[in-house]
Amino acid sequence: MLGRLTDKIKALFYSRILFWLVLLFAAGIAAGFLFSISLKAAIIIFVVSLFLLIPAFGEKLYWLIVFMAMSAGILTASLHSTAYQAFPIESGERIGIAGYVSHKELSAQNDENGVFYLRPYDIDGLKYDFGEVKIFCPVGQLPSLGDEVLVHGEVMAAEKKANRGSFDYDEYLKRNSITASVSASYGGSISIIAENDNKFYDILDSLRGKLNMQINRLDDEAAGLVRGIFLGDKSDLSFGDKENLIQSGILHAFAVSGMHVGYVLSFSALLFFFLRRHKLLYFICNAILLIAYGFVMNFTPSVSRAVIMALIALAAILFDEKKDSLTAWATAALLCLLYRPLWLFDAGFQLSFITVFFIIYLGDSLQELFSRTGRFAGVISLAISSGMAAVPLTAYYFYMISPLGFVLSPVAVLLVGVCVVWGICALLLVGFFPAGAYIFAYGAGALLKLLTFATEKLTEIWGSFFIIGSPKLIWVLLFYVLLFLLPLCRKYLGRIAAVVLCLIMLIGFPFTAALNNHSASSLAGEVLEVSFIDVGQGDCTLIIAPDGKTVLIDGGGEGSSGSVGEYILIPYLKSRGIDKIDLMINTHPDFDHTDGLVSVLDYFPVGYCMVTGARDVDNERLEKAAQKNDTVMLYGTSGEKVTISEGIEIDILFPTADFYGSNENEASIICLLTYGEHSFMFTGDTEDEGIDFIIDSGLRVDVLKVPHHGSYYNFDDLMYETLQPDYAVISCGANNSYGHPHREVREYLADNRIKTYRTDLHGEISFFSNGRTMQVITNK
Repeated sequence: MLGRLTDKIKALFYSRILFWLVLLFAAGIAAGFLFSISLKAAIIIFVVSLFLLIPAFGEKLYWLIVFMAMSAGILTASLHSTAYQAFPIESGERIGIAGYVSHKELSAQNDENGVFYLRPYDIDGLKYDFGEVKIFCPVGQLPSLGDEVLVHGEVMAAEKKANRGSFDYDEYLKRNSITASVSASYGGSISIIAENDNKFYDILDSLRGKLNMQINRLDDEAAGLVRGIFLGDKSDLSFGDKENLIQSGILHAFAVSGMHVGYVLSFSALLFFFLRRHKLLYFICNAILLIAYGFVMNFTPSVSRAVIMALIALAAILFDEKKDSLTAWATAALLCLLYRPLWLFDAGFQLSFITVFFIIYLGDSLQELFSRTGRFAGVISLAISSGMAAVPLTAYYFYMISPLGFVLSPVAVLLVGVCVVWGICALLLVGFFPAGAYIFAYGAGALLKLLTFATEKLTEIWGSFFIIGSPKLIWVLLFYVLLFLLPLCRKYLGRIAAVVLCLIMLIGFPFTAALNNHSASSLAGEVLEVSFIDVGQGDCTLIIAPDGKTVLIDGGGEGSSGSVGEYILIPYLKSRGIDKIDLMINTHPDFDHTDGLVSVLDYFPVGYCMVTGARDVDNERLEKAAQKNDTVMLYGTSGEKVTISEGIEIDILFPTADFYGSNENEASIICLLTYGEHSFMFTGDTEDEGIDFIIDSGLRVDVLKVPHHGSYYNFDDLMYETLQPDYAVISCGANNSYGHPHREVREYLADNRIKTYRTDLHGEISFFSNGRTMQVITNK
């Protein structure tokens, strides 16, 4: 029996050998990067596999091909790692960098800054020819594609992953071979060394720019949506629109990928239908349009896959061969990984290739499964295969699942497909009839706004989506293994067993994420978590009681309005599986303590919002947000006590009910969290009056949140002598312009052996307590 099973496996392997070799090649790439295999070791492994393969025959050949494919992947990863050149200039330094413009990001009408990417060859006189450099500059100074330019500017600091579950921008840049970011906006310059003489580049750049001008005539919401569909640039989509697409489960419809290229190919085939008898000319015309479309969309991973598969489909027509989607898929994957091995770890690459694979692989089985629905079997099959394939990765990267998406996807795909065709028409017209291009853009904008309005209303229905947190990778892999086995389940166990398996997977998967959302602590018993979140130059603390009750103290906000809440705080809370806040406390209404809380109020249900009860303090912004979202307002003053859970209390120590602060900092809430033998004091940006109150209180605490980000002007050694903290936490931004924490504060804490943690150095800082023992875990 084992022999027959082995024979079947071998037969399956040889029948789809390219597919399996690509999977093994990808596994080798993953192993090469994850285990940092050296180039010397990778070469030895590859050479050994070659020498074993040459004389191999019969039984040995099967295993040696497997070994060789993996060793080739390991070698590819090692070659890429060896070729990688670290950027030679430190952040904050000014440089001159010469290179060629590879592509540009489009700007909205009200944007003052532009972005383009440079393939460098010289940095301050040093030869440097690896990857690309991201350049920020005034929008009026954007060069043309292919131009050779000299940029003078300042190297920007890389944004490291600071909190659990947060987006690692630095890793994102590395995956796309972007080695550094340089700002030429302030005191920098861009000069053209030589203009591009490639007419193909010129035409595409000109058409893209002209179409963008027509899109900019639309209102901001419509322009962001249309630019994403027409030009593949979703940078101007609002946070609300992006979340709406994720919650409704139709993000894939807006991600430029195979569906869009499929519409382009259909349009192109119709456009060049009269050439169908001249196969070679028909192939060339369609291929040129597809490649041009890929250039317009900047050949992202999903676009690259779709264009390659479409070109292979055209080649099949040219040579009168039968279309083989799985072979085309494997070829596209191989070419993409050879070009950019690190794309293997990119969310867009994974979503695109995995979803398309299961659409191909499950298509016949699901159509047979739903054959009783007649003509709708194909639509249902597409919706279920794409929806189920996207579930694990959507949860892994966006921390939620959307049952609504299974119902809404077919409609969204149809409507977005119409917009894609209109986009092609607009692109063809914009060069000689701009008004016609605007009409198509306007129609697409209206249609997309209608779609997003409908999905926004539908996501208000309970059960349309669920925030589940980030599942462990092992559960993601298990889901895909079961999905792969679904046709076998249908074949050998029947239709009902296959449906039951689908339901078990969809219902059971969210519970696996909950297994990853428990405390990271190794302490026994009922554990309280107090996490100081890195929000840059600001304060933010999340408290999670053993029974799951949540308290959020301050929310950061240094930067543009909403950015910290939308791109740091909300994703962090979602990654933890948090879908509501029981109590929100704003120590005082400074922007760097309040802005993120407004975003949280707009996104999550919040039970209570407490602000300082000091007189003449303007809490209007939070009051309006709370009223809008049906949150109860509380005004914290001395003597009030809040019981979070059994044995866990927050005491409001300051301000008093009759306190008048000369400024908002003086009015900061000072509160004390106690659990068993441990206590935590939160001080906001408290000044003289609050500090004197602490000194007079005679309290002693285990953990102190240092006032005002470690400012010397809020420093009093008597406060520390009174509190005698074991730990001090300073929340501040890296290289902030205020110089926080000041030298005097740092030296005092070090001299008095107070263990100090800083969010700019340690990222997220988490304290865990079971009431008797304390544990500290940092993210850096």
